[in-house]
Amino acid sequence: MLEIDHVILAVPSMDEALGWLAEEYGLVGIATSADESPIETAIVPFENSQYLEVLALKSSVEESGPTARLARRLSRKGPHFWGFAIRTSDIALAAARTGRPISSFEGRRVRSRTVRPPEDLANQLPFFIEYLDGTGDAYLEGLRERSAGERMGLRFA
Repeated sequence: MLEIDHVILAVPSMDEALGWLAEEYGLVGIATSADESPIETAIVPFENSQYLEVLALKSSVEESGPTARLARRLSRKGPHFWGFAIRTSDIALAAARTGRPISSFEGRRVRSRTVRPPEDLANQLPFFIEYLDGTGDAYLEGLRERSAGERMGLRFA
């Protein structure tokens, strides 16, 4: 199985981006970033298992790594398409076909494995993602419920 999992937008201001998405499209984003992360994230869940991920910087930037890359691109381009993920049910096959390593992610709510393109092609080629133990769908379902509640005027802590 291969399908688009999510699309990623990079923006200079999370508040402005989420306001624009709500005003223009009626889409509600749910903040999802960890307090200690220098990158602010929000998820805009759709009715299926797909979503829009929005990224913004929330603090000073290190000299190298993904945060620095995001800062450089935002200063040059403003809001823009950052990348996209393809969901797979066989991450080992994606790794074998691309010749790229598998990386694991263990979050509080989501566990996944990914295969990413080389850094110089990261914004041109998709990365592959496989969620473990149904955590991706369960997490998105919770975000969809929160998003629907906020569209109806309910606020969640």
